[in-house]
Formats: sequence, structure tokens, C-alpha cells
Amino acid sequence: MIVLNDIELIMPLRSLQLIKNGFFGISQLFLTENYFETNEIIAIKDLERNGDLTVFDLSNDFYNFYNKNHDHHPEIAITDISSVYYAQKYGLTVLSRCKHVEKFAIENKVSLCEPIEAVKKMNAQPDQINLLEYIITSMMTN
Repeated sequence: MIVLNDIELIMPLRSLQLIKNGFFGISQLFLTENYFETNEIIAIKDLERNGDLTVFDLSNDFYNFYNKNHDHHPEIAITDISSVYYAQKYGLTVLSRCKHVEKFAIENKVSLCEPIEAVKKMNAQPDQINLLEYIITSMMTN
């Protein structure tokens, strides 16, 4: 599993049929805030129910990790910290393009990957990869 921290990629990945077999996981904290519209939450719940997306809960020791790190990293959100925590705890990789998350992950000895690198690991088709690159480029320029 790869921990998906760039949550805005959920719907593009879904539309390209790249969220499958539990390859990506997200923190349940993303579902508690206003990160998603109602229709997106329904789609995420369907992906989870079908076993295509893992929505992970956090153990109580997460809050110790959060309290220890938040004051030193006020530039990142609790959701970012939860992604790094979970990846560290289970030896996973975090998918994030955010420089602040990258710095925090490196400090906590967590590996990172870019979206294209992640979908190549799951043997995505070249047309899926090209479309995802186009979508990401479009998102970054808007």
C-alpha cells in the first residue's frame, strides 16, 4: 500500500481506474473535515467498501506523535502528520508533492514518491500515465 497524502488526486485516479485492490490508503481524518464534497465522500466509501481503497484509522499513539511534532511543524496539517505517522508505523511510502510534507517525512525516515512513480509501480498503462500527467499539470497551472 502507498499512503495517498495528495488527496486531490483521489478523483482523477478513480476516473482513470487507478484506485484498485487497496493499493492506495488514506487517513480517515480526511473524511472528518471539509476536504470532500458529498458526492466525493460517497465515491470514496464505495471504493473502500469494494476493497479498492484503504481508509485507515489511527491508534491512540498517533496523538502522542502529533503532539510531539505539531509544534515543530505548524506548516503541515494533522492529516499530513497522520499520513507520515501511518507510513512510519507500517513501513509504507507516502505519495506527496508537498515540500513541507517531504521534509517532515524525511525527518521521520519515511520514503516518498511522486504520483507518476506510484502508478508505474502498479503497472498502469501508458495512456493512463499520460492522462494522469496531463491532469496533474492542469491542476498545478490553475
